[in-house]
Amino acid sequence: MKRFILSILGNSNTWILLFISWIAIGVFPLVCYESDSMHVIAGCEQMYNEGWQLPPRYSYEYRMQPLVTISVVALRYVIPCLSCGEIYCLFSALSAIIFLIGIIKFVRQLMPDADKIITLLSLMLIPETY
Repeated sequence: MKRFILSILGNSNTWILLFISWIAIGVFPLVCYESDSMHVIAGCEQMYNEGWQLPPRYSYEYRMQPLVTISVVALRYVIPCLSCGEIYCLFSALSAIIFLIGIIKFVRQLMPDADKIITLLSLMLIPETY
């Protein structure tokens, strides 16, 4: 039994799934608490309700991140059962997972001898990564 547990914990894919599960606990329910995100979501909701306008009548820092606003509103038309806030949060969570996978690949290219498990553990110690 001990050998089985060690073989599972020694597998880097298991650690990746555990790390994604650890991140997912904080994702649901899909709610944003930061004021910047709330302003972006309010601008997306207004753009969805009033129709497309480029630049939109109201959007927080639209010139710095226009693709976020356009993507969230476009996805709102495709998936009308989700609000702009839920789409924004889901989009952010998926982006974080893709970023983590990219970071792991980047570290592996910089240091080919680096272990995936050590890389994941070091990422878990830095809360800003997820």
